[in-house]
Parts: sequence; C-alpha cells; structure tokens
Amino acid sequence: MNSNISCTPHKFYLNFGVNIIVHIIFIFTILAFLFMLFISKISSNAINREITDLINENINKEIENLSPEQKKIMNSYIKKEELKKLSELYNEEDDTRRVNNFFVYSSMKITIVLLIIMLILIIATSKLLCHKLPLKNIFIENIIIFTGVGIIEFVFFKYIILKYIPVEPSFMSKYLLKTIKKHFA
Repeated sequence: MNSNISCTPHKFYLNFGVNIIVHIIFIFTILAFLFMLFISKISSNAINREITDLINENINKEIENLSPEQKKIMNSYIKKEELKKLSELYNEEDDTRRVNNFFVYSSMKITIVLLIIMLILIIATSKLLCHKLPLKNIFIENIIIFTGVGIIEFVFFKYIILKYIPVEPSFMSKYLLKTIKKHFA
C-alpha cells in the first residue's frame, strides 16, 4: 500500500450509518423476541378465550330455545360418526398455520442474523479504511434509548393494547347463529 494515500473516510456518515444499523438491529431483535415469546401467545390465548366464551354463551341460549323435536334431531346428529370425524380432524394442528408461523419465526431470525452480519462487515470495512468507530458510545446510546422506549412500549402494551377490544363481542356469535339458522331454519 502506498504510504502517501491517507485514509479519510467520511466519519460523520460512517458513524451515523453504524448508529442507524445498531438501532435497527436493537428494534427488530427486541420486537421479534417480544412477538415470539409473549405477543403471539397473548393474542392466541385472547382469541381462543373470546371464541370459547362467545360460543358457550350463545349456543346455550339457542339450545334453550329449541323445541323438544329440534333437540332430539340435534342430539341424534351429535351422535353420528361424521361429527366425531370432523372433531378429530380439527384436534390436530393445522398445517397451514404451522408452516406460516414457522416461516414468520424463521424470517425474523434470518433478518436479525443478516443485520448483524451487515454491521460486522461495515465495522470491518471501517477498520480497513483506518477509521475507528466509537462503538462503545453507539451501543451505550442505543441501550439508553431502548431502555426508555422499552418501558414506554411495555406500559402502553400492558395498560392500553391488552384492554382494547377490536371486535364487538357479539359479532361472532351473531354471525354463527345467523349461519346456523340460514341452514337449519
């Protein structure tokens, strides 16, 4: 290498770029792990609980309104083998759901790894260009920012999002009953 060539990278843009990439890695990693460990389970449990409550509440009401003859017909249908097969079919995990969720989780993990590789390449390139990045400052700054943002997001999620009801509770039961009545009434 010619000693007359000086290393003069654009320090501001390099520091700024590395700071942005570290920021993106922190955000994406935290959100991905929050989703994988907590949010996906909370949302699944909430939907399952809501569906169960709505079906139990409204099916019981409708069964009470059936005539003795209608109850007899329903009882004979429930005992049929086809209904048992249908029930068994839905006891297994849905392949579409399993494959989709595997893809979602894998995509998050691959994205995190690619971002980290990109950061390592940029740091290595900057060292080759004779520029020492203030990595300690960048990481400390990002940790402080994400601690504050994380606390705010946790409070927002716990006290606002978890209390929000996205659909009118009676929507599913009304739709289910309307469909049943359309086919059996």
